[in-house]
Amino acid sequence: MVKTRLMWYPALLLNAVKKSVLAMEYFFDEALKKYDKKTADGKLNIAKEVLAHVANIENQIEKAHWIKKIAHTVEVEEKIVTDVLKTVAANMGQQNQAQYPASSNILTEQESSFQKRSDIIRNSLVGLIMSDAKIWKENFETQLDSQWAKDDSLVQFVLKNGAESEFSFDKLLANIDDDHAIESLRKIYFNAKYLFTREGVVEYSTDELRKLVDEYISKYIKELQKEKLYDIIKQIENAEQKGDKETLAKLMSEFTKLSQEMQS
Repeated sequence: MVKTRLMWYPALLLNAVKKSVLAMEYFFDEALKKYDKKTADGKLNIAKEVLAHVANIENQIEKAHWIKKIAHTVEVEEKIVTDVLKTVAANMGQQNQAQYPASSNILTEQESSFQKRSDIIRNSLVGLIMSDAKIWKENFETQLDSQWAKDDSLVQFVLKNGAESEFSFDKLLANIDDDHAIESLRKIYFNAKYLFTREGVVEYSTDELRKLVDEYISKYIKELQKEKLYDIIKQIENAEQKGDKETLAKLMSEFTKLSQEMQS
């Protein structure tokens, strides 16, 4: 009888592992259906929901696999996913502080970590523009038809509605009915308008703002180019896997052209 049990044990273990993998795939698929992986909130929620199950996995190799898979799917660095796992595990009370040191910055930085860098730069840029009526008006007149501004709905909204609101932030908010949009704009505005230092709150001068806006426009355009380049690289990998030589040639041409533009 003992021998029979020992013979069956590996099979039972293998079956349990298979079921565990299937369960994780199910949880992963459900999270992807529930949340939008293209948004920062969606990325974070996908990670948190799946990692709540990953935290229960004892096998470190399997755990690393899921961290890598989540990071690849939501397009963030593995370190960010690992940080979220630490937070999730700590909240679940399944890991002690010696294994997962607490970090006061993890929770506050998670949302921004899951945002695209271009969105973070864009928000700072928009906040700087809105923080000064003169700067706002100048950018409405000079940037409204720029390609980078035309391609972003938030930038377009702020520039166009700024003109209709006499480039007044308070008047802009008064014309918005969506409470969530109002709160988001307030956060963007105050984060950009005031510089918090040890000496207190410092408000930028108009000249300082103008210089900052120009710098952020340049940063934003370069970041958009980087993201486009990254997207082309992924498409190239897919084309190579499919053996699609025609598509591959076109993508390589786009890659070369964009790379040259970024260097100029």
